[in-house]
Amino acid sequence: MPKMSTKITVDARISITYHHLRNSRVPELLKETHDFAAPGGFLEGKVISMSINAAGKDICEVQLDDLRDHTFLFLGTKLKFKGPARSRQPPALVRVPVMAQDEEQSTASESEDEINDETSFASNNGWTMGSVTVDTRNISPSYLSITSSFNLPNKSTCTPADYFLFFLPMDHIRDVVIPNINAQAALVVANWKTVTFLDYMTWMALLMTMTVMVYADKKAYWHKGSSPLFYPKINFSDYMDYDKFFLILKYHVFELYDPVRNMADPLYQIRGFLAAFNETLSKALVPGKYLCIDESMNQWLGSGMPNLKKVPRKPHPIGQEFKTLADNHTYCILQLDTVSDKVPKEFDDVDKNLVTTVKRLCKPWFTSGRTIIADSWFGSPEMTTKLLDQGLFSIMQRGSSAAMSKVDDSGRTIFVCSYRDKKAKALISSCSTTTPSTQSYQDSNGSVLRRPQVFQDYETQKSSVDANNNRRDNMVSFHDVMKTYRWEVRFLSFVFGIAEANAFSCYKIWGNDGEGILHAEFKIRLAMSLLHKVKDAKILSGEQYGAAVVTRNKRNIERAHQYIPISRTGVPKRLICRSCQRSGVKPPVRVSKRCICDITPMCKTCHLRHFAEETYKIKNF
Repeated sequence: MPKMSTKITVDARISITYHHLRNSRVPELLKETHDFAAPGGFLEGKVISMSINAAGKDICEVQLDDLRDHTFLFLGTKLKFKGPARSRQPPALVRVPVMAQDEEQSTASESEDEINDETSFASNNGWTMGSVTVDTRNISPSYLSITSSFNLPNKSTCTPADYFLFFLPMDHIRDVVIPNINAQAALVVANWKTVTFLDYMTWMALLMTMTVMVYADKKAYWHKGSSPLFYPKINFSDYMDYDKFFLILKYHVFELYDPVRNMADPLYQIRGFLAAFNETLSKALVPGKYLCIDESMNQWLGSGMPNLKKVPRKPHPIGQEFKTLADNHTYCILQLDTVSDKVPKEFDDVDKNLVTTVKRLCKPWFTSGRTIIADSWFGSPEMTTKLLDQGLFSIMQRGSSAAMSKVDDSGRTIFVCSYRDKKAKALISSCSTTTPSTQSYQDSNGSVLRRPQVFQDYETQKSSVDANNNRRDNMVSFHDVMKTYRWEVRFLSFVFGIAEANAFSCYKIWGNDGEGILHAEFKIRLAMSLLHKVKDAKILSGEQYGAAVVTRNKRNIERAHQYIPISRTGVPKRLICRSCQRSGVKPPVRVSKRCICDITPMCKTCHLRHFAEETYKIKNF
């Protein structure tokens, strides 16, 4: 527990940071002129009186310069001494042009009443009892390929780092985010050292490394902790100073703080970045036939986050809720949309809120004939019809107890089918059939059953978003290492987590030796390849690395890709060259060496090819 400064006395000038003011009435009183989520912000004032409470702690009555008609009680340990008493002229504050946002956060999801109008399936409304034996996707144009295609060039030879960065809006980070970080920090920190794109890349690489090497004492990563016997093998000091790393984390912003924009839109900080991220995701992958819509949570356990929600059924139930769309073949999240914010968005002037959310998520694939899978939160006749208007089929869960069909105003057939497996469930659909599926399953009694085909389609495609959420949150993630009170940085860790989960999903399918790779092993490879990428970039740019200053020459490039033994114990080990095996070379070549940048066994020929490719990528980094 920190001690109160002995210089703090009655009439002394003090300052108190925004963080220590959040539980007081100050944010409510100053919300029109200050943003208490801004990094590095503080208020100044003077001590009116001092006392000691029942617990023996020093309590100071403080009058803030911006609220001279009020006094507040703070623990003395939260105050910073600024100087002795002076004239009552208001001081020249270092003021960040931001605005407070401390209103009560809603904990309920957006109203389901807009869509959840219980449908009365009466025959006089056009619904008729019967079966559906013809799949409309065989009549109308539909997307036929079940599998996806990945747009990363040379994906079979790319490293995990290339996969990870391909899912991030790197151009937006370089052109918008980094300049805003520098501009915001310069308002608060004197002699701020500009953060470069390479600095930001290094920062991301170190964060990724923290998720695979977990230390409670963050100083241990820089070999500065109190337990030198347990220091990690990698010394972060070789890549970035300790202070610089945490300054980037502290002053990370997406947009410069603007009181007017914050009053109109509490989420303005992430709007531009989210749009760039969605565009990057939609271009990274050509999804397969089925797209799944569900919710994802940007987890949070503190206060100050706009649009705070509580969804009890989620693994991390508290945080910002995003409606997300994922590809069923790869489990990659491809679009995100905020919920319950009052800022007008596309399609809001045409349809109800939930319909417009689904249309925004599906917009990149309008008229493609793909099939949308969603749960009962989204399912309704109106939703099904609106998606048909955009050239998309759908299968969604819905509450009903019959099998019926109807024809909409445009002559298109939609139907509702119910089926009991432990409990009754109903689906509303514009495609598939009610005939028994060719695939069977065994129930709890041992009986072999066959679902209706529409249920088979739904049950096998419905968990794409949940699979991505589990891959992101079931291991140590960026949320766990980016300790912060600022919700914007929480959102950044959410984005990094999605990019990492997407990269893993794609690497398993298209990556070199990706088949059968475990998530833990992939994260280790990703961290190492990111470190090698920034290390090689520093070498080629002539920046200082470690204790030596290196220059751009062939020797330094070769050092980053040395051909070394596989075994780390000195005991000879011979394994099959994975590149040759993947290329179909017979008989398989057994080797005892690998490249220093990877753990995959590699023959001399494959290493030379790998060296040439990596050299080309580094020079064009």
